[in-house]
Amino acid sequence: MLAFFRFFGILGFLSFGFYFFSIASARAQVIPQYADWGAQTWGRAGVGAPLSQGLEAFSNNPAGLVRQLGRASFGGQYLNLPGNGSSWSLGLIDGLQEVIGGFNFQYHDQSPYSRQSYQLGAAYNTSYGAAGVTANIYRFAGSGAPDKGWKVSQSVGLLIPLGFGFQIGGFGQAFFDNIKASLQAPRMALGAAYDWPDLGRLGFQADRIFEVKNADWNYSMSAEIILQEFFVARGGYRFDSSPLKDFWTIGASLEAPKMQIDGFYMLSADSSNETAWGFQVQFLF
Repeated sequence: MLAFFRFFGILGFLSFGFYFFSIASARAQVIPQYADWGAQTWGRAGVGAPLSQGLEAFSNNPAGLVRQLGRASFGGQYLNLPGNGSSWSLGLIDGLQEVIGGFNFQYHDQSPYSRQSYQLGAAYNTSYGAAGVTANIYRFAGSGAPDKGWKVSQSVGLLIPLGFGFQIGGFGQAFFDNIKASLQAPRMALGAAYDWPDLGRLGFQADRIFEVKNADWNYSMSAEIILQEFFVARGGYRFDSSPLKDFWTIGASLEAPKMQIDGFYMLSADSSNETAWGFQVQFLF
């Protein structure tokens, strides 16, 4: 019976991917997809769909909110991003209920544009997998912005355990919204991860932004090592075609019983030596 449900879970996962692929057409984008990554996702070079948790789950697979089950949290982050961009956010999650929910606010500045994000997320877990959804309310501003004002979008995600430490995850964002093409394009990510208990974790993700000229699939790979009971070191490499160049990242987490601190540093793989860095702090209850 378990094999039966997992078969149809995987089938649904693949259908989910092809569905979002099929609805894409052609627009442009000024808010880059990495604007929605958090410090952990950056430390994994963009691997978020199968591994996102905590505040990062709002934007990088809302099904990952289920990893907060049994605990509540409050926290925020600051990111110094490529292309003179920056981002900060504050959010909270209630994992003490059967349906895990939360709220996250993010401000992203990508001169000359800016975006405020108000996100309401919820996720539900079963023994066969988890599903999550985020309602995204945006306010775009900036000199010369093609479409200022309030906009509404959505994200939906899945997590499916395969057994033996393997899991797959995927999400889609902005597939039915009223956001003008030149601001923010739909994106989709499909990924897999392997957990080696008490030792580390491997991750892989293929993702793409649609409706953007010359955009193609991007591929991220990551590895994490548990060095001490509360300390995790991570790193990754991303083959990126939209809009960054390939890059390396390193990161670390300090995971104390009541607090988690994450940080990362990114360096482009070409001669431009473009960098990014950031940190995130979450308090657990």
